Amino acid sequence: MAKIKARKPQKKKGNNTTLLVVIGLVLIAGIIYAVSSGNSSSGESGKVMTLREARIAIDTEYVKKGLSPTDTGPVMDGYTPKLMPRKVDGNLKLPSYAYTNALTLKAYTFATEHPELLEQIPCYCGCGDHSGHRYLRDCFIHDDGTYDEHASFCDICIGEALKVQKYLDMD
Repeated sequence: MAKIKARKPQKKKGNNTTLLVVIGLVLIAGIIYAVSSGNSSSGESGKVMTLREARIAIDTEYVKKGLSPTDTGPVMDGYTPKLMPRKVDGNLKLPSYAYTNALTLKAYTFATEHPELLEQIPCYCGCGDHSGHRYLRDCFIHDDGTYDEHASFCDICIGEALKVQKYLDMD
């Protein structure tokens, strides 16, 4: 006599797959929202800031972290920059270390095109103590227009420059 094998009841697969797809779509939508919100070109309050407001926001954030700024004077109206802006295009070649990654390139480009803004923002990485930097611009470019490698390996300098760019709606 032949033995009859009992079949195991099969699980329904549709419910688990549907749930996973829904969770995946919600996560993707959340990521897209976060990225698009994070890339909006404004400060924390959702409005474009003045340079003075951007400076206050940066000072507040980094002082809360216990970091000390370079001895940079206050933001001044009618400021005469020490280094004039240069347009980064096919005629201006940035140094190789500016191409370390996309954020570094974006920060070096911004510093080159808007050094007058970064001359009014202190640096919070401590470079003023060891390299004599007076403000954030020195971390990227010297008074004579030559580039400084420091910012290419300093997350604080890159982060500060990109915050100024974002706060002033210059993305």
